[in-house]
Amino acid sequence: MERRWLRWPKKSTQVRLTIIFVLTLIPLVGTALYANLKSKDILQNRLMERTQHGLTAVMNYIDLSFQGAEELSLQLANDSDLNMMLSKAGSELEGETLFDFRLITSKLSQIVTLNTMFAHAAILHSYSHTLLTTLGYQRIDQPNQEEWVKQAAASGFADAIFIPSSNRLQSSGQPDPVLNTQNIVLMRLMNNYDQHQPATHNVVLLVLRKSYFANLIRDLLPTSKATVYLYTADKRLVASTGAEMSGESELAKEIIEPRESGSFRWGDQLIIQSVSDKSGLSLVLVQPAAEIFHETQQLQRWTVVIIIISLCIAFWSAWVVFIYISKPLRHLVNAMQKMRKGQLVTRITHHREDEFGFVMDSFNQMAEEQQQLIQEGYELQLRLARTELKRLQAQINPHFLYNTLDSIYSAAMLSGEKDIGSMVVNLSKFFRISLGKGREIITVGESVSNLQYYLNLQKLRFRDQLAVETFVSEEAAKRSILRLLLQPLVENAILHGLEKRVGSKLLRIEANVQEGKLIIRINDNGQGISDERLTFIRDKLAQITVGQMFLLAKEQDTPDEIFGLSNVKSRMLLYYGEGADMDIKSNTSGTEVTLIFPREA
Repeated sequence: MERRWLRWPKKSTQVRLTIIFVLTLIPLVGTALYANLKSKDILQNRLMERTQHGLTAVMNYIDLSFQGAEELSLQLANDSDLNMMLSKAGSELEGETLFDFRLITSKLSQIVTLNTMFAHAAILHSYSHTLLTTLGYQRIDQPNQEEWVKQAAASGFADAIFIPSSNRLQSSGQPDPVLNTQNIVLMRLMNNYDQHQPATHNVVLLVLRKSYFANLIRDLLPTSKATVYLYTADKRLVASTGAEMSGESELAKEIIEPRESGSFRWGDQLIIQSVSDKSGLSLVLVQPAAEIFHETQQLQRWTVVIIIISLCIAFWSAWVVFIYISKPLRHLVNAMQKMRKGQLVTRITHHREDEFGFVMDSFNQMAEEQQQLIQEGYELQLRLARTELKRLQAQINPHFLYNTLDSIYSAAMLSGEKDIGSMVVNLSKFFRISLGKGREIITVGESVSNLQYYLNLQKLRFRDQLAVETFVSEEAAKRSILRLLLQPLVENAILHGLEKRVGSKLLRIEANVQEGKLIIRINDNGQGISDERLTFIRDKLAQITVGQMFLLAKEQDTPDEIFGLSNVKSRMLLYYGEGADMDIKSNTSGTEVTLIFPREA
């Protein structure tokens, strides 16, 4: 029973297609799920990266702002004129002291006017307990008890940041210039030129608007639910775009905890932080993670729906395939199996009009023609090939001229023309050997020996100017080739190459066996073939293939001067197949024709 279940998928196209559809869906489903998860990570990383760059850019600008404020406070703290006027002032505000204080407040007003970051500027004159501000003068009782004075004194001559935790009103009802939660204060001790109280120091204060920094960081908000916070190096809140977080909240502790620049998750919040290496200030962006992944969650839900639909389509497609494809395929398979067993009368009966109906009709037509193709096809091509081979052989075989040649020889000898008689004898022997014995195949040795009669005739013609060299290896001499295959090449070498050469003429015939292939080379030292003409000849010969067996039937299409070459190549391909080939090389030093015969030649 188990084996039957194992064989069922192999025999049932429906089951196989269903399995294939499901297996195809598995990597697609896996890829889709992986792509969703990966897109979520990529979205988070890119968002964090872009936000991190934005935070860093704004952080650099804030650093420059604080750096400018610190340089200004340092400049005021070391200003000799200011320190001299403050050192001359007494404990009472009168006369020259009031005049100097007006000059000081005027200078502070100019500074505030030039930069919107400053709410106002002030200097605490410790000896008179007077706070000189751009808003006027204010007497402070026991300034050493003020928190911001203590903080300035504790920082020495370095800048200190005071962040008010509560508001205070002056006696006039106006907000206190220092104790105002809408501002932060940058403080520094001034150089001490006070002759009255040398142990005390005056304090320069630059009051910065929190709203200035809030506006800078507000552009970083990606959504309305996100918040950006600016902290000092000791993690005190400077400004924020939303409600200030309670220092006791868990999220506040997580952010305030010292960290380097980067991002992390805290519960359902995404936190990105940029920390300045120069000032220690830090920008922190807090955003609900759900806002970031809202679109990806919708995509994930759609992915699940698509997966379910795809599985349903896979099973439905398998059923449709079984109804419309599997059944007609079984009919075709059964009919083909009968044909394979020799039942050529097999036909498929059907009433279909679709593609399968066309295939079945084609099968029936194929079955009807199969017998004729088997009986006539191969035999007809074989007869045509043999007939073509004999016709090509007859094209270069001269008619039987033996009686005529004998008559010419007798007449020449009677007339005392021994050279002519010798030429006729060699020509007669050449034809008798070439056409005798009824053989179409001879050995290479016999073919080269027979060529000697033709070459002797040409030597008489050129009166010993023609030299012939033959090099035939023992193995090559025993190999068989078609009769009269070399004679057209030798004739071309003499008539088109050597005949036009002035002086000594050399013809070389070489035959050897290389890697089982018979190689025959015929070269001469004639005038050679021009590049244009050689290209033309090679193109014409390249058109002759086994698939064009009837090309030579149209002799008028073949130029007379390359008829011998095309005839030789055609006969080689018809007899030896595509394994045979001909190659021609030529230059001003002569021409070389190479014949290559396959191993079975």
